[in-house]
Amino acid sequence: MLLIPPVLLELGSTGWRFACYYAGDREYVRRGPPLWPLRLMAPLVVAATLAVFATGVALLFTGRHAGFVVLLHKASFIVWFAVTAIHVLAHLRPLPGLVAADWRRRPMPPESRIPGTPWRRLLLAGSIVAGAILAIATVHYARSVSSWSNSGSRSRSSPPALSPARSGTTTLSAPPRTKPIRSGPRSSGS
Repeated sequence: MLLIPPVLLELGSTGWRFACYYAGDREYVRRGPPLWPLRLMAPLVVAATLAVFATGVALLFTGRHAGFVVLLHKASFIVWFAVTAIHVLAHLRPLPGLVAADWRRRPMPPESRIPGTPWRRLLLAGSIVAGAILAIATVHYARSVSSWSNSGSRSRSSPPALSPARSGTTTLSAPPRTKPIRSGPRSSGS
């Protein structure tokens, strides 16, 4: 939940650069397009990123026993990890110079200034704050999810499910308790 706003900011920023380049904006055309392999892989990076986050949020509502959602989450994570690793490695070399130029405190000549630096900083800080607020607001759901796997119980009962409360908020409701199924021979009571 913490990463959702910064990831949405990154997807929006990338979409903006994409739109400006293909709309013929001189500054974006001057910088040129990414390498062909990265351009071809970009839709997969975006789709896998959205799938990982969407299925992760869906697991809050369906529980970890929702087999198909868990399968989708795991599969999308594997794809996401592979394509994102390639993407990050491809951009690793110029990254330190770009970060240093963006955060440099000494005055720069106008031709080497990076336009929009204050806005980038503000949007990044805002997305991190929004992510922290979202994480704090939903942390009780994450605790419930972790308690499903750490409870030590061997019963096959379902995890707590999200259900609407009367006041319009969402709360957790525990499933009805059932007696554990016994296996093996029963004693005759003697």
